[in-house]
Amino acid sequence: MASKPFYNEGRKKPGLGSPFPFTIALVAAGAVNFVFALYAWRARAVPAARYLAGISLAASIYSVGCAFELASPTLPAMLIWTRVEYLGISFLPPLWVIFIGYYTGKKKYLTRPVRTALFSLSALTLVLHWTQAWHDFFYVRPRIDASGPFPVLAFDGGPWYWGHQVYINASLLVSFFVLIHSALGSSRVQRRQAGVMILGSACPWLAYILYIFRLGPLRIDLVPFGLALASPIFAWGVFRLKILEFVPIAKDGIIDGMRDGVIVIDLAGRVTDLNPAATRIFPHLSRESCGMTLASLVQEHPDLVRLLTTGTPPEVEIRVPSGEADHLYKVYLSPVLSRRRPVGYAVLLSDTTAQNLLRERLQIQATVDDLTGAANRRHFLETGRRELARAKRYGRALSVAIFDLDTFKKINDTFGHEAGDQVLAATCETVRKGLRASDLLGRHGGEEFIVLLPETPPAQAAAVAERLRQALIQTHVKLSSGSSLGFTASFGVAGTESVGNELLDDFIRAADKAMYEAKAAGRNCVRSKDLGTPA
Repeated sequence: MASKPFYNEGRKKPGLGSPFPFTIALVAAGAVNFVFALYAWRARAVPAARYLAGISLAASIYSVGCAFELASPTLPAMLIWTRVEYLGISFLPPLWVIFIGYYTGKKKYLTRPVRTALFSLSALTLVLHWTQAWHDFFYVRPRIDASGPFPVLAFDGGPWYWGHQVYINASLLVSFFVLIHSALGSSRVQRRQAGVMILGSACPWLAYILYIFRLGPLRIDLVPFGLALASPIFAWGVFRLKILEFVPIAKDGIIDGMRDGVIVIDLAGRVTDLNPAATRIFPHLSRESCGMTLASLVQEHPDLVRLLTTGTPPEVEIRVPSGEADHLYKVYLSPVLSRRRPVGYAVLLSDTTAQNLLRERLQIQATVDDLTGAANRRHFLETGRRELARAKRYGRALSVAIFDLDTFKKINDTFGHEAGDQVLAATCETVRKGLRASDLLGRHGGEEFIVLLPETPPAQAAAVAERLRQALIQTHVKLSSGSSLGFTASFGVAGTESVGNELLDDFIRAADKAMYEAKAAGRNCVRSKDLGTPA
């Protein structure tokens, strides 16, 4: 197919002025945008930064191409430089839409088919522009207009030229809508960032409108100059408001209806987002907390602060006051990754109050006798062996007391098993009141109980047993019939001033033997045995 001829292929006719000042300004703007692109690329671990770098690079190419177009002496040279311009112009709309999508946390809408469609439109624009010599889809009748202060490129727009303008405006409108909608429900910091981006993108858009409707001076493309004005605005946002460092990196991953609290922080530890559950856990947090370091907001929880600042231990448990009862929360960090690089962390707070209560209940069931609240036999023996080993290591005293309720079978036979259960429960309650926190009361079987007395020599243990025996005499159980029931117990004590090679079973057997001696002596008395004294 024969090539379509260009119109006005000769050299530019001299105008009244020179484009040199504008050329220099555009080259400078291109250089600024290129440097800005390099800076944004350094923060490419944040997805939004990669696309901001692409926008800046495209703007740089656009500005430099426009500068050389103005400086070109012939129409063919001008058209060649417009090809360079469109390397940037074509891809500005998708880069901007995707940047805004990532920044506002709407990346879930930017699926692979959507991104492919956006860049396909840009690629089509570039191809149609570069092949304009063979069709009228883009530039129609390109020519040199020398009616102004200096000659500039003029043309009539073809079908795809205007289609591309629709694409540009639709991209900007959608981005503006998403930015404004996101800013309305965001923190103060995010609203300021969104305001900077709206202002920065408004500059080239206003320049574009002036150029399209031929309202600007000199009939030149004003968009590169709009981009030049936008650069310092974006630079201020990046360096002052930390746009590249502080973005809603996981907004789509937060489900407002989650029962667990989620607080998203960036790599510097600043809050970027949080869900309603997190504000219920920490009422002093809100959207206005975004931009502040989370560690500074939770100083009342040192373990959590250590997790946030050092990353260790891998998880912590914190207690948070909530109404009448405290709530327990397991807290751990979950990295937020982008292309396998961490861009922040989700601080997950899982309410473990119910699990802890259940664990405590199961632990009690495994170690405590249901009826009396005394330690069950297994728990008593485990604790007793530990205490015996400790006493042996340090040569300390240890004693064991065993007591049995006198005539308990008669109580059951006369008043019933319910009365017997009341007597057992009352016995343990009375005995516990007479023991130290370090002592341990266990149920030895039936109506027989055992007491572990660490750091207690036999004589002192016998005194403790006597005090408990007298306390039990004073204890009475009120029966359902209204009558009061009293009872007594016989005690046997075995111990030593300094534990040697004795086993726990030796203490138990000796105490049990002493108790039977008390029974044989007429019940309701105390007998003791010093294991350090030869039999």
